[in-house]
Amino acid sequence: MLTPLKEAYYFARCHAQPLLLIALVYNLPEFILELSHRYGSEPEGTSGMIQGGILMTLGVIQFAAALLFIHQAAIAQPISVAEALGRAIQRLVPLVIANLIMTLAVAGGFMLLILPGLYLGYKLLFSEFFILLHNQPPLHALKTSYRLTHGMATKILPSLSIWLTLTLGSAQLIPYLLGGGDRPDWDAIVLKHALLIPLSIWGWALIYRLYQQNFPVQPLQQNA
Repeated sequence: MLTPLKEAYYFARCHAQPLLLIALVYNLPEFILELSHRYGSEPEGTSGMIQGGILMTLGVIQFAAALLFIHQAAIAQPISVAEALGRAIQRLVPLVIANLIMTLAVAGGFMLLILPGLYLGYKLLFSEFFILLHNQPPLHALKTSYRLTHGMATKILPSLSIWLTLTLGSAQLIPYLLGGGDRPDWDAIVLKHALLIPLSIWGWALIYRLYQQNFPVQPLQQNA
């Protein structure tokens, strides 16, 4: 259970600098927005939707670039951060479509009994891998992830659950422990991001390692 966590930690530590640059693609704008909300008014209506859409897009680009960078390093064909970001942006449309479908599916599952949402989140976890590394269209990638994760729960979920618990704890508990409630003080925001960035980098390496251990690394043949 702990082996993937250790291996991911070692990889993340060895590639910390470029992965930190990729992490800033999302975390820096989010940090600035959180500070502006702390000392100003919360965005409403169209403004709030635009900000949410921008952050979602940046999050998609960030995760895709991280996966591409890690994959190329793992197969001994390293690329730069700029190349990883460029390739991620080229695949942005199918990635966004897949993320929207995943979000709706998982949210629908949570609205039912929570467990269906967790189940769908696990089953669709590797969808972006099949878009980025196997050039599959969004729906095909979602179906591939759903199908190939059958019987993989005991191999994937234990280490992933440990990482997820640490990440959610940092994101949700720290601002409240340091005060501020729904509007945490600036030091709580700083601390949260200072912890979330390395946890995110570790998580990217972990998710890739779980993919690498359980699925073919070489491109799959497309269905006709």
